[in-house]
Amino acid sequence: MGTISQSENYSEARHALRQAYQASNLTLYLGAGVSVASNLPAWDQLVYMMYAFVLNKEDKWLKWNPFINYLQAIAEYLKKHESEPLEITARKIRDIYVRELEKPNDFTKDLRTLLYNGYISELDRATVHGYDSFDAEGLYLTNPTLRGVYELCRGQSSGVKSVVTYNYDALLEILLNDVSLNSHDRRAYQSVFSQEELNPNVLPIFHPHGFLPPDLAVGSNEDEVIFTEEQYHRVSMDPYHWSNLIQLSSMSGTVGLMVGLSLSDRNIRRLLDSLASSPLPVRIYALLQAPDVELPDDEQSRLIHERALEIDERKRKSSKTVQGIHGVKGTSYATQIRGIVEELSNRTKAQQEGVLKNMGIIPIWYESHDEIEPFCRAIKSP
Repeated sequence: MGTISQSENYSEARHALRQAYQASNLTLYLGAGVSVASNLPAWDQLVYMMYAFVLNKEDKWLKWNPFINYLQAIAEYLKKHESEPLEITARKIRDIYVRELEKPNDFTKDLRTLLYNGYISELDRATVHGYDSFDAEGLYLTNPTLRGVYELCRGQSSGVKSVVTYNYDALLEILLNDVSLNSHDRRAYQSVFSQEELNPNVLPIFHPHGFLPPDLAVGSNEDEVIFTEEQYHRVSMDPYHWSNLIQLSSMSGTVGLMVGLSLSDRNIRRLLDSLASSPLPVRIYALLQAPDVELPDDEQSRLIHERALEIDERKRKSSKTVQGIHGVKGTSYATQIRGIVEELSNRTKAQQEGVLKNMGIIPIWYESHDEIEPFCRAIKSP
């Protein structure tokens, strides 16, 4: 099973997750890492894509033809070079739709267009697309992380009690809905994206941030999609919001497995912190990619060394005294720099693990995303 089996928590996690699965008491928490392997944009990419898309709708730069696949590639570039906070850009987007274009309903339509770019054409976005318009088998074959999640959920005997996905998309539903993949043992499911009555006989797939399936006839409206910081705060500050209640119940009442989540979501951390101070037990395992900090080579070490000299020189010129923690490394600076970077990397991982465990999360480290599917199958196997 690769390096994942060498993780310190592997044996404990596999045993606990298998027991939870056999008891039908396993909750899956899914993040962007489940969808990006199918080339769906993550939230930050969607923000940049939506900004370019809505500006073009205002007829301000029609001399260009912004194909959506190019917008996604440009979004990846802007993510590395843009200095404006994404939260501000997201607010600007909603403001354009609501106040300038006066077409708030177009927001979710355009968001679907960009979310499923390459799967659904912008030109026919007004058409109602069923799940059958997707090549479910192609999704299954090309996305091993999604495949691992699906294998845990499929079949009437599946031990997954519920799924909480923080993605807008319907990739998991598309696989579960496909007849060819589920010809003999199809498990019914219910996509939940608002306060509604649950069917106790089907698998609930909760979408706390909103649900945008390819079918325009269903899904979240523009107010239910959590896109801006303002919307995010409004939901997080409402203790009785359906999504908060569902997450708290799942986190405290079942054994959890996080897949494709970076834990950058502040609301998730807030909910976990609130449970940490309660008598309710939390046991969630998280599949996390081990940090892989590349040690600087000789040229990179030289640049770090020269920058350190520049910092030291500037401080000497602007101060009468020089703190003892400043200085100049000798000829062995490259070896020392690499040693410091390596030690910081090791300590960072250990500290991260300690912080996660304080929130009730037990990390399972892996190096390659290809290790996720075999791990999911190991949970399901008797």
